[in-house]
Amino acid sequence: MARPKRTDLRSKLIDAAWDLFSSMGYDRATIESVIEKVGVSKGAFYHYFSNKEEVLDAVIDRIITQGLEELRLVVETQALSALGKLNSYISVSRRWRLANIGAVMAVAEVLYRDENIIIRHKIDKRIVALMKPLVSRILSQGVQEGVFDVADPEETAVLLLSMMNVMAEIQTRTLLERKQDPEVLSFLQRRANLNLEFVERILGAPKGSIERMSQGVFERISEAIHPDGEIRREESHGTPGSKSH
Repeated sequence: MARPKRTDLRSKLIDAAWDLFSSMGYDRATIESVIEKVGVSKGAFYHYFSNKEEVLDAVIDRIITQGLEELRLVVETQALSALGKLNSYISVSRRWRLANIGAVMAVAEVLYRDENIIIRHKIDKRIVALMKPLVSRILSQGVQEGVFDVADPEETAVLLLSMMNVMAEIQTRTLLERKQDPEVLSFLQRRANLNLEFVERILGAPKGSIERMSQGVFERISEAIHPDGEIRREESHGTPGSKSH
């Protein structure tokens, strides 16, 4: 196997870790399996990462960065209204999670353990810090267009992003805890759409202007779950840096 160029090696290690976390689960994947998948020495791995937790941090950072780029493209689309931009951002985020549901759940199972509360807090803070400028631009545009009624777009963006982080954790925890409950997906759909109604009220947006989550979305999630309630990790598509939507 040809040795990867040094400038590409860190990225290849992250990609390999993502694939292995998706197919094997975080706990079963090892540093040795990442090294073997890329075809490098242990020394090359430890040049970039001290342990497996640092690789997980890098995977998550890649995910956040990709989300930021997607949002930036939406915000810079001149032809879109503020509501169009907000709905597009929600849709892009939703499609990516669906395309990578196995990997997302594999990582979530690690992040939502009690001992990982610090890393979750760091991730949430980073998401808010990175997304705030772009979300506040959408809100400011909405105020100018008369579809949003918020006094302070920047602070509202912080509150909105923080609320979305909390909601994402609540939804994911529920799915992890009730994977075998046949009613859980219907419950999650109702809760998700209630949350979107809250967002409309916070923004002063017209009722129903933010697109609700359809049953088809949750059917896709259901298809990714075995009858015994286990997530099909092998069906993850793409890597955190890919554009598979």
